[in-house]
This record gives sequence, structure tokens and C-alpha cells, in this order.
Amino acid sequence: MSGIIGTSHSKSKVIGRSQDTASAWVNFDGTGTVAIRDSFNVSSVTDNGTGDYTVTFTTAMANANYAPVFYGNAHSSEGHTSFGNQYAGGLGDLSTTTFGIMTYNAAAIDSANVFAVVFGD
Repeated sequence: MSGIIGTSHSKSKVIGRSQDTASAWVNFDGTGTVAIRDSFNVSSVTDNGTGDYTVTFTTAMANANYAPVFYGNAHSSEGHTSFGNQYAGGLGDLSTTTFGIMTYNAAAIDSANVFAVVFGD
């Protein structure tokens, strides 16, 4: 046995090492009407205002001690299609069901490409 198991609902996971694999991830467009391109264990992304998003898990985390990491770039009105224009950001409150993402470049800014991954249970 290879040590890898998976189903269409769980993606793949290393047996006995759940904290070494992503508990959730999302790729979304944060401009205009927020649109999830693809995800795992993310049911929705809410637009709370310019550069302010809330990610909601499909299945809640066991506690709020997980580690979300994200990256955002390329405001759509700037006409960028590459990943060269990176945005700073911050994480909002962590709960078992949601976490916040904020993107900014001197001021809050919507990001055309937002990628987030979560590790932990």
C-alpha cells in the first residue's frame, strides 16, 4: 500500500498524518462579484468590502489553532495578467468555521487572484 488514500470528497491524505496535509484551500477572484475558481473544504467566500474577505469552511476545523496562509495579486483594473504585482495582507479572526483575509497595496484593494491554504485540524 502506498500510504495514500482518497475519495472524491476527501481529495488525498497521507494516512495518520492529517496535520501534514491541507485541511482546506481556495483559489478565487476577489474583484467585482467574488468567484471561487476551485477549492477543497471551502463552501464560500464573502466579500465584506474592498480587499476584505471571509472564507467559510465546508467542514469546521476541530479548533481555531490552524494555520492559514494566503497570497493575493493583480488588481483587475491594472490590466496585469502575470503574478508580478504582489499585495501585502493580513488575516482576520480565526474561528472553527471561518477566517478573514485582507489585501492591500498602500490601501485596501481587491485582488484578482487570491490563493489560501489551511493546515491543521
